Amino acid sequence: MEFNQNHMNVSIMKSLKNVQNTLEADLNVPDTKQDVEKLIETRGEVLLLETEAMVDKVHIAGELLVRVLYAMQGGALSSFQHSFPFEDDIYMEGTLPEDTIKAEGELEDLNVTIINSRKLAIKSLLGLSLRAIDVDVIEGAEEVSGEEGVQVLRRPQKMTGLIVNKKDMVRLKEEVTIPANKPNVAEVLWDSVSLRNPEVRLMREKIALKGELLFFVLYKGEEENIPYQNMEWELPFETELPCRECESGMIDNIRLNLGNCQIDVKPDVDGEQRVLSLECSLDMDIRIYEEREMNFIVDLYAPMKKWELIENEFSFENLLIRNNSRTRLNRSIQIQGKGAALMQICHADGTVKIDEAEYTENGIQVEGVLAITILYISGDDRYPINSFSTLVPFSHLIETPGLQKEDIYELNGCVEQLNAIMIDSNEIEIKAELSLDIIAFKKKKGRAVIDAKELPFDEEKFAQLPGMVVYIVKQGDSLWQIAKKYDTTMEHLMEMNELESEEVKVGERIFIAKETRVLL
Repeated sequence: MEFNQNHMNVSIMKSLKNVQNTLEADLNVPDTKQDVEKLIETRGEVLLLETEAMVDKVHIAGELLVRVLYAMQGGALSSFQHSFPFEDDIYMEGTLPEDTIKAEGELEDLNVTIINSRKLAIKSLLGLSLRAIDVDVIEGAEEVSGEEGVQVLRRPQKMTGLIVNKKDMVRLKEEVTIPANKPNVAEVLWDSVSLRNPEVRLMREKIALKGELLFFVLYKGEEENIPYQNMEWELPFETELPCRECESGMIDNIRLNLGNCQIDVKPDVDGEQRVLSLECSLDMDIRIYEEREMNFIVDLYAPMKKWELIENEFSFENLLIRNNSRTRLNRSIQIQGKGAALMQICHADGTVKIDEAEYTENGIQVEGVLAITILYISGDDRYPINSFSTLVPFSHLIETPGLQKEDIYELNGCVEQLNAIMIDSNEIEIKAELSLDIIAFKKKKGRAVIDAKELPFDEEKFAQLPGMVVYIVKQGDSLWQIAKKYDTTMEHLMEMNELESEEVKVGERIFIAKETRVLL
């Protein structure tokens, strides 16, 4: 007897670990830079460079990139950056070397203070989220051949298969020209690039991406007497990533993050330094799923023969919810006591930080903050550029119909839109739209027959069976079970008992006639 096998790749989350690590260090001002008198703005980013699954632990290595914008003696601005490497072994019970590790790093807190004019103190809190995922292949038979009279029982099962599981990257290149009413660029002092309104669409053999890059620069003009200049552009992009396994209609779970961004100043056609070249990497953690109905055989027998079934028991996850929920914020913020009076907003940047996500009967209740940094022109003649940071709390309920407490989900938050509007010299109105993206799975177990071994048939036991049996259906019985027990077929029982369907009721009488065994 031959078995026609089918298979599907699935992912099963084995464990989840959230940890916090502190990183404290001293940061020396580079020899090429002048002394620090006042910190204007500091920014940090956690970059994960390596993750390795081991027995009951995960080795992780990365770096904290710190950028500093500061005022020198006399009030002129300068900036520099430095990276601090880190690595750690994080205990995760049950993790094996063959597991896939999905790791994300977030800078939860950064505090930079001046020790002296040539040295800064860095205190940071890094948040690391680790998921250990077992990528498995489920196998089972759907057809048998080469044997007469085999009865098979199939159990159709809707399953979510993992089609693509990889990391990839696309490069985005843009060029912008400084407007005619602005001076030439002598030096870019500070910049920011943010991803806004990302959209992912799966197509045949490719992934289509679109969105905007919000590009901000603060620069020094070529003429000394001209104030610092700032510009901001919204740069739409559309690109594609080849993906041979992709088809439209599949389910995407793709995380997009801006990686390294390089900014260069180039001359225009007249040879003046007025063109800014931006090149960014868009890092992608790609998981693509497909829902299929597998028709695995879960039982089989042949009348008047004996088989030992070889079964495959497996675990899998079925997609439950794929939902993108949005919430809006509208808050007024007072900046009194945070610096000199505000004259003009240069740039507003924000990051979503999720503090807690709790299961409720109505959905996932999310509590978090929007961490905002405002760079602005102040009324202080000595320090004309200043900044302040603040946290705007938010609370949002994501509707998750069908989700139970024991189900697993992934939640990711990002800023879709952020506007900072100056009301007066001490007040700013914040308008923001946040995206909370959730994908949830339900854990399930299944089994399938993958092979069978024929055993000797007990002729003596068969001969002792009565020629006619009246069987009274009990709770939990099925016509399949009755037919298998008495070495006959469901078709034979339905014909003999004039049954219109395979359904039987408790207490129903089933007449069973012993079939003749033909010896070959």
